[in-house]
Amino acid sequence: MTGEINPPRPILPGMPVVCDDSSRIGRVVRQHGTHLEVELAGGEHRWLPMTLVSWVDRQVRLHVSPEGAARRWLEHPPRA
Repeated sequence: MTGEINPPRPILPGMPVVCDDSSRIGRVVRQHGTHLEVELAGGEHRWLPMTLVSWVDRQVRLHVSPEGAARRWLEHPPRA
């Protein structure tokens, strides 16, 4: 190990979005400034603050429960 820091993985459309209990709440549509546009299982779109993202690997992992995510998401795109 050389002490190199790996660059953060990009958040890509189609990536699953999972909560801290490993439950999947949807998939990424796109990044919208400081928010992620997420398509939920029923087809609805919600906007989650990027501050909820804990890390990214093959999934976007949130540091909150599904209920915590629901309390913080927006039902309409954030204003620019």
